[in-house]
Amino acid sequence: MTLRNIMDEFTMFLVIGLIFIVLAFVFLGPWSHFEITTINTSQENHTETTTTLPIITVNKEGKLVGPQKVDVWRSFDLGKINVSYGSYEHVTGIEQKKIYNGVLFGSSKIEMNVDIDKENLLGGYVQFKVDDTNGYGPLIIKFNDLVLNKSRFAPGVYKIMIDKGMIEKSNKLEIEAGSSSWKIWAPTVYDLSGVKFVYLTHYSVPNTIKFTLYPDEYHNLEGKTGRLVLDLSEHKGTLNIDLNGKNIFRNETKTYQVISFNESMLLPGENEIQLYSEGNSLIQGDVRLIIYYTTERENQFEKTFFVSSDDFEKLNTTHGTIEFNVTSVINDGGMAVEIEDSDGNLHTVGYELTTPGMHVLYFNSTQCTEEYNKLLIKSVDSGTFWINDVSINI
Repeated sequence: MTLRNIMDEFTMFLVIGLIFIVLAFVFLGPWSHFEITTINTSQENHTETTTTLPIITVNKEGKLVGPQKVDVWRSFDLGKINVSYGSYEHVTGIEQKKIYNGVLFGSSKIEMNVDIDKENLLGGYVQFKVDDTNGYGPLIIKFNDLVLNKSRFAPGVYKIMIDKGMIEKSNKLEIEAGSSSWKIWAPTVYDLSGVKFVYLTHYSVPNTIKFTLYPDEYHNLEGKTGRLVLDLSEHKGTLNIDLNGKNIFRNETKTYQVISFNESMLLPGENEIQLYSEGNSLIQGDVRLIIYYTTERENQFEKTFFVSSDDFEKLNTTHGTIEFNVTSVINDGGMAVEIEDSDGNLHTVGYELTTPGMHVLYFNSTQCTEEYNKLLIKSVDSGTFWINDVSINI
């Protein structure tokens, strides 16, 4: 055999060997292993797929469930006030009257009785107008049986001052015509109009405001501080404020004034605020009252979750889980776990004691509906506790 023949056979065996190596690599190498692994992995993922809501974390401690005392407030709009103190004229009078006096005709007169507050009295006067007269006799003006003036008055308007010392708590003003004397054929006649007795006082115009406090509010005040808020358009002078007869403010005011008071001064039922001012004052604006008290609120955990048609089908043959962590217990008792379905029906999932740690409960398709449902965790027997890390798994 020649060298050339030997080389040809070697080349043929080399080529055949390379072909076997390639075939072995294809059928027995890493590509074959990757394909099998892919199939197995896909099957495992299919059997373990779950629908899990995100963990619900309210804050570091979680969500408080159970009764809790909370502070609340109520605002009373007490309306507008107009409180002032100044000089006021008080008027008592008649519009028009004819008075006369004669031997053959008799007599008539004007008489007024006026009660006044002397404590704040400054003085007074009598005013009248003579529309017409025959001047046969005088016109006599008497005050508390003392003659202020006795004269023949021509037509015109007259004012006669009355000294403060002459004015009593009860007063009588008389205006009468003097006799025509020897003129027996006619009486003395005065046609008068605008007759009035006027007196001047310092006078306070107060405001009294009433509001109602309900028994539950009153019994839960706990000595807190209330607020009386004044929003004033006029604020001249000193203002006094009494709450149920006790003074809570006496000072000058500002456009916006907040007055604090101890709520122990409040009464169950009707309460009264009286506002009054001192000398030369004018206070106008709006008043609002704010009180603070405690009340008990029942806390519960709520979370809406969605159940798809695939999830609902799965719940026909298996169960879902509700998991949550009781991070701390404030008051021993129990808890109820419920689901409210999309039709508004409540389904009890279970009851648990308020023990710290993880709690797991199970539910199925009879306790929910497709679409949206709501998880509720409530207190039982005054149990009060914090929960966190709430998850719903299907």
